[in-house]
Amino acid sequence: HTYGMWMIPPDLDNQVLCTFVNGDPGRGYWFACVHSQMVSHYMVPGIAAGNSVDSDSADANVKKYIDTQNGTSGVPVVEFNENDKGQVNSNFYNNKKPVHEEQFKQLLEQGLDKDRTRGSITSSSQRESPSTVFGISTPGRFVNDPASSDEFQQALETDSLTEEIYKKYSTGPRKGGHQFVMDDGDLDGVDNLVRLRSAAGHQILMNDQNRVMYIANSSGSVWLEFADNGQMHVFSSGGMNFRSEGDINLHSDRNINITAKDKLNITGVNQFNFESNEIKGRSIGKMTLFAAGMNIGSDGDLNLYASGVGNFQSGGALSCVGSIIQLNSGGGATVAAPPKLPTMIQSDASRDDPAGPWKSVPRSLDSLCSVVPTHEPWNRVTGVDRLTGAPPDGFGAGGSGAQDLTIGGAPEKIIQPSVCEPKGAIKTDAQGKQITDSNGNIMRESVAEADPGPKLAATQQPTKLMPKDLLNRDDMPSPSGGIGPLSQFQVKCLMAQLAYAESNFNYAQVDSSNTYLGRYQLGAYAFQDVKYIKPEYVTKYTTEAVRYPDAWYGTENIKSAEDFLAAKGVQEKVMFTLLKQNFDVLSKKSNNKYGIDPNDDLCTVAGMLAVSLLLGPGGARTWRLTGGGDSRAVSAAAYYNRGRY
Repeated sequence: HTYGMWMIPPDLDNQVLCTFVNGDPGRGYWFACVHSQMVSHYMVPGIAAGNSVDSDSADANVKKYIDTQNGTSGVPVVEFNENDKGQVNSNFYNNKKPVHEEQFKQLLEQGLDKDRTRGSITSSSQRESPSTVFGISTPGRFVNDPASSDEFQQALETDSLTEEIYKKYSTGPRKGGHQFVMDDGDLDGVDNLVRLRSAAGHQILMNDQNRVMYIANSSGSVWLEFADNGQMHVFSSGGMNFRSEGDINLHSDRNINITAKDKLNITGVNQFNFESNEIKGRSIGKMTLFAAGMNIGSDGDLNLYASGVGNFQSGGALSCVGSIIQLNSGGGATVAAPPKLPTMIQSDASRDDPAGPWKSVPRSLDSLCSVVPTHEPWNRVTGVDRLTGAPPDGFGAGGSGAQDLTIGGAPEKIIQPSVCEPKGAIKTDAQGKQITDSNGNIMRESVAEADPGPKLAATQQPTKLMPKDLLNRDDMPSPSGGIGPLSQFQVKCLMAQLAYAESNFNYAQVDSSNTYLGRYQLGAYAFQDVKYIKPEYVTKYTTEAVRYPDAWYGTENIKSAEDFLAAKGVQEKVMFTLLKQNFDVLSKKSNNKYGIDPNDDLCTVAGMLAVSLLLGPGGARTWRLTGGGDSRAVSAAAYYNRGRY
């Protein structure tokens, strides 16, 4: 077993320092290279971009591209010719350096020729003095490569390799070698990075300056990027293939968008299941559903509608059962087509000819997806809605135009700790001595203890607390997101606790006064807030407004209390919307007071949301600040404790 570091011997005609053990010429070692004349080693270790580039030495195609499109920024270079005294300046650092054509052509192929992060970098041993660059680079293979020469290979196979043929393929310019660079960056912090790059252009880049990690192949046909904003971008020109002998799980706390320009095929050999609070399907052409047997059920209405001819045929008995059967009478319901999914228009990348440079082409790709990586150069911005020009949902605050994906920093944590941390003053006894718990930890007042409402709740034992194992039930709430500091799962827990306490999860529950409905026992004022019942009916009939069909707007096809009780998905949607709206109201100052303070712990937020279900957001704010509000103050304390639980 051997180990250590091995460096390739330098090319012929390079000067080296040697030592001979005990003066024995048979025991010689070289240990350092001696730079000739002006000590030009600008290429070491990263084949850096030139600070002064001589494009005249390049071939016609490369020169034309550099002079007309790219300029000299980001062009990798070789060393200047120290033997041409007419080209040597008094400051050798500013001497014009010829283009490294082999490496530059690779950058063109990858689409990185103008990219100063992923393409050519400044990491040179001569960028500053003393240099902050550490690295190793190999010489690289000769441009006249014996591995690709039929002449050389045939001479090897026929044992006819001559010194002349050998020299022909072992001298001359090189293609550039492999590079391992660890750079602490220049004085401005530019190119603070670690990069491992092969001679052909495969690379792994970790850039601390731009906070990006990037992996790409030599042609640029596949790349992967971990971006500063917490997103991961992947591009493949040939396809992505995944296989697992276990489960494959895809989870998003927001949307999952999929666009297939041809067919979208999904097979579940045993079962194909999908579930949502609301399911919509739309086809510009025909839609066909066919099975060995088909069952269609609805907890609410079931409507079939055709704007053209309607046919219903059965090969066997046809049964029709209803409390009332109406033929050509009673109206019939119209089913509106779901809206077309919004199309985001993106930039793509292309090249005018196979040997030319890649370029970004604006507004050339339609997709359902908000972000679509391309072959480099990718502009790293979101798409925009083709009709409105607005950014995708979740990008930008009501502004228009594409959003820059390279700024903004890492996203805030979505899931916060579920333990409510005390933040108040240190508790003391009558003698002023600090109070500690059984483990010796100093006890503090929570923020809530200073509030009359929460202080009242602290004197009561929580009631109607849901056993945690019930969260495994199939009919648990499925909220579409988090609310404020509460994660999506924490909102699910809160909704489950409320449903358990209000109705024991019964969607058909109605109170004794026939005014509070469903799993969450929602009343007319709550329906008014989420725009299901008209305000004028609430003003006239108060809680009894739910009994009047004319009071309902018809939102989500809910036209009566009976419709609402039968629509399980709508009940969940209304509850989540109501909690979200109440949080928004409670989080805004009124008379310089918050209903939910930005410094509140998670339990206080959940408790206040639970109170808002009973008293509304205004009543919940009053209860917190005064401990009263109306005769339901004691009940509000119970709601507060359930929310905290």
